[in-house]
Amino acid sequence: MNKYLFTCNPTFSGQLLKEIGLPGKKIYPGILFVEDVMPLKRYILAHEVYEVQNVVDSLEREKIVHALASELSLKETFALRCMFYGSPESNVQSLQIRSRDIEVQVGTLLEQKGFLVNRKSPDILFFLHVIAQKVYISRCRQHVPRAAGLKEDHVNRAQLKLREALEFFSIPLETVKTALDIGAAPGGFTKELSMYH
Repeated sequence: MNKYLFTCNPTFSGQLLKEIGLPGKKIYPGILFVEDVMPLKRYILAHEVYEVQNVVDSLEREKIVHALASELSLKETFALRCMFYGSPESNVQSLQIRSRDIEVQVGTLLEQKGFLVNRKSPDILFFLHVIAQKVYISRCRQHVPRAAGLKEDHVNRAQLKLREALEFFSIPLETVKTALDIGAAPGGFTKELSMYH
């Protein structure tokens, strides 16, 4: 069974669930947990979509390490990115825990077990989404961080959202001769529209 975390603007959680077309659970403002999404496609209202490999019902480091170790081989390098969302009834300060603390503690335990850390260019990047005392583990292979200096074909996320909307609604821009981009800094909409002429 496929499991996914969807992030979105909290205002649009209900509309995103309708767009997905399956029952899901709002586990935190702007974060939805959905099972059985097949096939996975682009969703207009989603910021990010993470396939969840495992859910650990505790912040105990050994349990998190055990779950991650089952996803790794000793030949693969890895890196961790922890995103701490807290819980609806508490905040990060009251829990005395930070994302970086979890990354360091869990990474150190994995290194002690013989796994290889490579923070700059890992074979597998694990995302640890900590939400309401649960850890949702997702991963991607051959991830290159944005900070690595890659030249991307877009100016900002707004350009990507416009591109998705144009594709989703099948809007033919080839015949459009004039467009107005109000508040055009940094110019994502303008760049996207200019690609059609």
